[in-house]
Formats: sequence, structure tokens, C-alpha cells
Amino acid sequence: MEISDAQLLKLLWAIPRLKFELLDGFWKQESARLLNKSQERTLLAVKMHGDKSMTELSKYTGVEKGSFTHIVDKLETMDYLSRRPDTADKRKISLELTAKGKAYVSELDADIRKYYDTKFKVLSAAEREQFFHACNTIISLMEKILH
Repeated sequence: MEISDAQLLKLLWAIPRLKFELLDGFWKQESARLLNKSQERTLLAVKMHGDKSMTELSKYTGVEKGSFTHIVDKLETMDYLSRRPDTADKRKISLELTAKGKAYVSELDADIRKYYDTKFKVLSAAEREQFFHACNTIISLMEKILH
């Protein structure tokens, strides 16, 4: 099936809007949390993809490698993260959450869940199911395209 120009343009505008409205919207709200958006995204990336290299983790956060290293340095100093050398490849550094980092991410997860619960209240249960099914389809196909 060939994608039309109109479909391609719609897709190219829909994905950034989805990111802006749903993902970035969480970090735009007023918060008393201690860390900034980049630091929180880094902690979440480590939680979800801790087995990845720092370069790969920087891609998940959308932060350039140099800036990502600075964020990791700060989080390590603040005792949210620790670095550990990879046993198989000494050049590779892995990151893991400290106890303080795990506690922070647990609270952050709860805040994120509350935020999305309010966003998705406008959808019926069937619509939520349809939305998440579509998102999972996009994720699996995206992984296939990108690898």
C-alpha cells in the first residue's frame, strides 16, 4: 500500500502534536518536584532501558550526548544514579538507579499516572483500548523500521 502525500503530512504533524500535548504536557504543569524535565526523563530512561549504553539512553531522552553526560554527572552527584562498568565490554558504562533514584521514580510514576488518568477520562474504555492498541502497533512497527 502506497501512502499518499496527504496521509504522510497528517502523520508528520500528528506525531509531534501527540508528543507535545501528551508527553510534554506533563512537564509543563506546575510541580513541586525537585528535578527538572531532562533529569526526570533520564531517570525514567534508566528505569526502562537500564541495560542500554549512555549513548542509547541519551536518544531515549532526546538530549544530545554531551548534555546527557552533564545530566548524568549531576544525578550521580545528587545520589539518584550510579555508573557501573559493563562486565562484557569495559568501554561501555551502564547506569542504575540508586535507592534514592528508585524512590523518586516511584513518586514520578504515580504523578504521571494521575496526569494521564485525567487526560484519558474523556475516552470510553473501548476508545482507551483502541488508542493503546494503536500506540503499541506504532511502537512495534517503528522498532522494525528503525532497526
